[in-house]
Amino acid sequence: MASRYDKRTIYNNGRKIYKDYLKTRGLGYIRQYVSPDLPQITQGAYNNLVINEEIWTMGDRLCKLAGKYYGNSTYWWVIAYFNNKPTDAHFKAGDTVYIPVSLTRALEVIG
Repeated sequence: MASRYDKRTIYNNGRKIYKDYLKTRGLGYIRQYVSPDLPQITQGAYNNLVINEEIWTMGDRLCKLAGKYYGNSTYWWVIAYFNNKPTDAHFKAGDTVYIPVSLTRALEVIG
């Protein structure tokens, strides 16, 4: 199963901002994934996909849309990627959400 964490770098975050948090837990650092740079999907790649459009409404979640379209909510990140909005918080009511219908083709485009 493809994961949004494939090929992601992990680093040890011991920044001062987390000092109290780390101290209370007896830790020196937190292991975190580096945020990815998401390359833009080319128009040519979009042209080779069937894309459904949904209007974002209150209560919508990327995981719910992934469950509806892909039968697996863990693929929410595919929809996020295709909309260049990494989390639910980046959508607002009335936004158009572009959803590639074929998960297999979408994963091929992402690489």
